[in-house]
Amino acid sequence: MANKFGGPNIRIPPAFFVAGFLLGLLLESVVAIGFVHGADRVRVLSGIGWWVALLGLLFSLYGVFTFQYAQTPMFPYGKATRVVQRGPYAFTRNPMYVGNAVSYVGIAMVMNSVWPVLLLPLVLWTLYVFVIREEEKYLGELFGDEYAAYRRRVRRWI
Repeated sequence: MANKFGGPNIRIPPAFFVAGFLLGLLLESVVAIGFVHGADRVRVLSGIGWWVALLGLLFSLYGVFTFQYAQTPMFPYGKATRVVQRGPYAFTRNPMYVGNAVSYVGIAMVMNSVWPVLLLPLVLWTLYVFVIREEEKYLGELFGDEYAAYRRRVRRWI
């Protein structure tokens, strides 16, 4: 069902990532696990984590810029004008969410915090239930056979 602006009636997706990560940090403060121990290992993990987080950010931005180039709104409250099938959308239907998930893992690595990563499947499931499922329903109603063909050809994640 569309909202008053013509877009899908959904919540703001990044909130799910932030909430899951904060809950993970809370759990880490109660029961610290950590990926590695020892200052040298933590430093190496942190360095790798920054690169992983940057890679996720760049992939998300690739999705954002692809939407801008296609001149269709990327925010869930705007009415979609076309099915974007180029750039990262040629091999994942959700490059921004994939990029967010990669950055989420990278930041957890930087912080040497395992709990957020353990909660990531719950975050992604919640994102699917409250956001992606609604987006897909909306796009299916709006674009019909074109979106159905796209869904058959391109995976939701990777």
